[in-house]
Amino acid sequence: MSTLLNPPLPSMHVKPERHSDFLSGLPVSPAIGVLPLSPADRLRLVHSYISSTPANGELGISSDAAEWDFVGSVFPLHDREFNKTWIRAWKLQNIASI
Repeated sequence: MSTLLNPPLPSMHVKPERHSDFLSGLPVSPAIGVLPLSPADRLRLVHSYISSTPANGELGISSDAAEWDFVGSVFPLHDREFNKTWIRAWKLQNIASI
């Protein structure tokens, strides 16, 4: 269970995701293999690891798949204190910029 909640994210997971970002026109950091990841990138990689197809070496867990009929949805767990701090900082920054 801990592997599912905190999967290892070696560069073999980071590199394909950043390649996909590049192909989609998203900004990509020049150092592809540099870790640690930002919290947003880590959440995105974990979600991708959980929900992408097993053919790609991922778990393939999806609420739409018949073999996962007990799964209602897949979402990242949140740190409520971090969220409060982040939202407060974001609000103050946007109000000050008006």
